[in-house]
Amino acid sequence: GVIAPKEIEDLPVSNLGAALAGQIPGLSISGGDSRPGEGASISIRQSFSYSKDGGSSNPMVIIDDVIQIDANSGLPTLDTFNALDPTEIESISVLRDASAAIYGSRASQGAIIVKTKRGKAGTPRISYSGKFGFNDAVGHPKTLTGADYGRFANSFNIAANKIDNTKPDYVNKIYSESELAAMDNEHHNWLDEAWSSAFTMNHAINVSGGSDKATYFAGASYYTQGANMGKQDYNKWNFRAGVDIKLTSDLKFSATIAANQQDVEKSFSKGMTSINGYDGIKPGESGDYLLLSHMPDYLPWEITLDDGKSYYTSPLISSYDTAGNAKSNNKMGTWNYFAMENNDGSYSTNSVFGYDANFSVTYAIPYLKGLSVKASYALKHNADDGEQVFMPYTLAYLNAKNSLTDGNRFYSAHPSVKDYKFDKYTGSTRVVYKDILSKNEQMNFYVNYEGQFGKHGVTAMVALEKMQAYQTSKTMLYNNPDPDTYLGTSPTAGAMDAGNSITYKYKQGSLSYLGRLTYNYADKYLLQFIFRSDASTKFAPENYWGFFPGISAGWVASEENFFKETMPSWFEYLKVRLSWGQTGKDNLKAWRWKQLYEVDPSCGYGFGANGGVVTSGVKPQATPNRQAHWDRTNKYNLGLDMRFLNNRLSATADFYYDINSDILNQNIGGIIGTPIFAGGAIGEVNYGRIDAWGGEFSLNWRDKVGQVRYNVGVNFGFSNNKVKLWPDMGDNLPSKNTMREGHST
Repeated sequence: GVIAPKEIEDLPVSNLGAALAGQIPGLSISGGDSRPGEGASISIRQSFSYSKDGGSSNPMVIIDDVIQIDANSGLPTLDTFNALDPTEIESISVLRDASAAIYGSRASQGAIIVKTKRGKAGTPRISYSGKFGFNDAVGHPKTLTGADYGRFANSFNIAANKIDNTKPDYVNKIYSESELAAMDNEHHNWLDEAWSSAFTMNHAINVSGGSDKATYFAGASYYTQGANMGKQDYNKWNFRAGVDIKLTSDLKFSATIAANQQDVEKSFSKGMTSINGYDGIKPGESGDYLLLSHMPDYLPWEITLDDGKSYYTSPLISSYDTAGNAKSNNKMGTWNYFAMENNDGSYSTNSVFGYDANFSVTYAIPYLKGLSVKASYALKHNADDGEQVFMPYTLAYLNAKNSLTDGNRFYSAHPSVKDYKFDKYTGSTRVVYKDILSKNEQMNFYVNYEGQFGKHGVTAMVALEKMQAYQTSKTMLYNNPDPDTYLGTSPTAGAMDAGNSITYKYKQGSLSYLGRLTYNYADKYLLQFIFRSDASTKFAPENYWGFFPGISAGWVASEENFFKETMPSWFEYLKVRLSWGQTGKDNLKAWRWKQLYEVDPSCGYGFGANGGVVTSGVKPQATPNRQAHWDRTNKYNLGLDMRFLNNRLSATADFYYDINSDILNQNIGGIIGTPIFAGGAIGEVNYGRIDAWGGEFSLNWRDKVGQVRYNVGVNFGFSNNKVKLWPDMGDNLPSKNTMREGHST
């Protein structure tokens, strides 16, 4: 939608990333011709985006001039953005096209500029916001039930050669008419049993005020949310405080301290890697939903037998195969959602604590009006502590020899405990501990100038930016824990899986130079030039640097005499915008330009006392490509802004064309004629071009009736893309390639 920045503080969601940019594949962001620190409207468009593996990438988020990147990958992250409470936000601006070039390599998907609230001079102001809600589904998938399901299963299994209808016993392997009639009386809706509405609640309180010399802002919030499936206890606390102090008439000091704590405890049911026969569906938060929604409703998830006890069942989903096996990994017979959910020894906990500290000093140079310098330092720490526990659970499955004969395929036909076998599922049971510590630092130095000479306005900025990021990740995995002895500690967690208990360390940095020059004549003719130069050590030294320029021009035609003389009075404003900008990516692993080696326990050949015995050895990794360099995205945009009827009606039209070229491509290794050396792979190669284009349009009406203000808006758009240059996989049919020249992605 199109949202005024002042409306953001009442945005009725907690996860801003999901609302604005987060979970839409192929998303890119656009907005007005704004820059950091200025108000702008927001427009979100879904168009083409790519990464080295063909997926989509996040837009860059900048919060109070601090770029949000992942300490591990160096790519944009929405973590801090999603943790913000809406009441902390003063404005959200969006840079796109030529404007995005000011953030260079990380802004090819656009840049979201977030400014948090600051204090204003005056008496203290206290505000409170509370929200309460329920999350639920409008509906669920419709599936065949009763005899309709049985008849379909019969015909499907015969057509798929699961049952050979040329053999005389095939009739015993399909559901009989009496069984089909019985199915109409057996209704066990697994999804309805598992699903429920979820409660959510948010509270926030803010205080601000100050004097001409110093202002302050402080706010705290609490958010909680339940789950629609399974058990979940999610709590989030936010705190943010900031001050702006005029030390002298020319010297200003600003500081912000923010912290957030997120705790979640929920059920855990990811024991099996996938379910064969269900297209490899993986159990878990999304896989469980698919399995539940397609579970035949004649099957009960629980039975009460003649001993008076209730037992969870091993699902028997075929009429011809086997009666089930609760110990068989990756089979439907081992999966029972309710057995896993109600297993007291299985759970997942995660606790994340992070804080941000931003400091800046701005000095207005005396005797040089409009010239100022600014230095800033930002520090971010995050600690992520997690535990996952998946314990064995017991299922009951039919043990009778006649369980797959007519009239015996239903659990209701076997009320005796003697007809069942009770087995524990122990496959993939485990305990996992994971800790991640990360630290990000960003240092900036700006020189700013702003001058007005009659009708001529000029602003300029040059800056140096340095970033450093560190992360340590530790994972400890234990197999086959005993639920009776596990005490939440590693000595009681079972046998350590050495191959999957790993510690990683990451360290990265970047250095950037950036600048902006704007010219404005009588608020009628507008011109802006921006540039950014980034260095990435992911490339060989001769290819470290990437240069990303952009230029945009605006013409306010409604300020021309001919417009005022020829246009009707109700047509009040017309602005034409034209821009070009270049961004880039370095989406490849570090040090891919050098030959790297790794230790492999099965790639060495022993000598001497170990002669003829396979032992540890060193093997080369991917063959490097020293010529790899930044890929390029050229963005072209034409825009129109119009206002009518005393500014009550506004309209915007934008047309864009993006050229993604020199793509860092991993698929190059599959081309016929490409030699595969020892190591079995080659590094990324700059090869490929994909063009994307589209248009966006919006209409908005703002007015008031008495003291009541209202606005109504609508927006729509179209987008498309075409692969212009891409490697063909020579050992397969062109139709098998995920990317094909002349086609859309």
